[in-house]
Amino acid sequence: MSRKFQTCSLRTRRNDIATASDLLVHQMQPLRQDSGQALLKAMDINNKRAAAAGQSAEQTYAFAFSLIVGTLVLTV
Repeated sequence: MSRKFQTCSLRTRRNDIATASDLLVHQMQPLRQDSGQALLKAMDINNKRAAAAGQSAEQTYAFAFSLIVGTLVLTV
C-alpha cells in the first residue's frame, strides 16, 4: 500500500469518526431525549388509565355483589 493512500485513508477515517461523533452528539442525542420523554408520558397515561380501570372494576364487582345478595334476600 502506498504512503499516499495510507494518509488519505487515515484522513477519511478521521473524518468519518468526526462525522459520526457529530451525528451522535448533535442529532441523535436530542432525538433520544425527546423519545424518552414521550415514552415516559405514554407510560404515565397508561398507568393512570390502568388505575382508573381497576377502580371501575372494583365498583362493578361491588354493585354486582350487592345485586346478587339483594336478589337472594328477596327470594328467601
